[in-house]
Amino acid sequence: MARLFSVLILMTLSVTFAGAQTLKYTSWMAAGEDKPVMSAFMAANPGIKVEDEILEGSRYQSLLKTRVLGGDIPDVMLIMPDQIQEFAKLGLLADVSSEPSIALQKKAPSIDASLSLAGKTYGFSVNGGVAEHPIWYNKVIFKKLGISEPKTPADFQAALKKIKASGIDPISFGAKDTWPNRWATYWNLTSQVKAAYEKGKTYDVFAAISKGVKASDIYRDSFTAIAQLVKDGMISKASLSMTWPESAQYFADGKTAMLPQGPWVPGVDSIKGADPGVFELGVFLYPVQPYAGKVYLRAAGDRILVVSAKSKNLAASKKLFNYFASEANLKNYLSIQTLTSLLPIALDLPPVLTKYVGDTQAKGVEVGFHDITLLPAGFEGRLTEVIGGLFAGDSVEKGLSNLDSWVADKLKK
Repeated sequence: MARLFSVLILMTLSVTFAGAQTLKYTSWMAAGEDKPVMSAFMAANPGIKVEDEILEGSRYQSLLKTRVLGGDIPDVMLIMPDQIQEFAKLGLLADVSSEPSIALQKKAPSIDASLSLAGKTYGFSVNGGVAEHPIWYNKVIFKKLGISEPKTPADFQAALKKIKASGIDPISFGAKDTWPNRWATYWNLTSQVKAAYEKGKTYDVFAAISKGVKASDIYRDSFTAIAQLVKDGMISKASLSMTWPESAQYFADGKTAMLPQGPWVPGVDSIKGADPGVFELGVFLYPVQPYAGKVYLRAAGDRILVVSAKSKNLAASKKLFNYFASEANLKNYLSIQTLTSLLPIALDLPPVLTKYVGDTQAKGVEVGFHDITLLPAGFEGRLTEVIGGLFAGDSVEKGLSNLDSWVADKLKK
């Protein structure tokens, strides 16, 4: 009887997918974040089967590019913001300008423009926000040491020294994965904006670099601050050997006071399941000296949803694209993962994240969409590698020279 039941199940699956269109979907969502969307889509569209493939996140850009240029192109995929222009120019992306889901994105013109080329839109910004500006901290440690949320650079330095003196790691993160290093490129964006405006007459650091301002001029102050943190022992040596999930657990276990990372932190299982006796999540913005009366923060996209122009099932691919990017599905997808959006969509977020979003909208804070799509693909990846070198002890000058050489080489091509 059990065998007959199994045969019937197989027959049912065979009938369900017999003659079905098969789509390949590729992302770096290794924890299965996108699987519920794919399953729900297939349930609503029994004539379409989606094969969900995961590529390693730390090498996603290079792995995907190799596959794509070799002709193995997924029908629908997630790409990173600095890949959109390159793939569009190569004719690899389908025009999605008139797709129903793009109506929501067009309500944020600067976002839509960054994912467009020659008047055509080629991608959808699934999530994004004010980058990795949050400094998540353990309220239990701060309360025990009598530390309040830092409001000025001096407050922050005093907090670091007090935490270090207590024997607790002040700052930790998962540098082994490389991409978590991005926080260090955003912490002192105000100094980068200052250099961009004074040397390139633009408040957009990437636009300044694309116009010829040296990356070393833009990032010198930020690199110097990072190197000083390393020299003073404020960054845990354990960071170099930890992956991102390990760093979240390290934080939740009360072994470090602060974790600089993106807005997804409140939704991580190790954080949600932490012992309240040793851990309570708090957040504040990295305190910097304002420039011309303002503190600058960078809005940035993360997961960019695109459709392959080479898809043999283009109509079905666009159907999946619109399903994923529909406002109702997007709200559920983002709220479950405690992700923020650059688009005008109401999300159900935990109080600590709502507090952070409110801080980014405070008086004197300027949030701009700094357009990394102006630069060659791979810039942010190289930037995080260079910063990883600073964490490992490289000099500021070596890091700046490395970045300048990479940019100069890419802009020649």
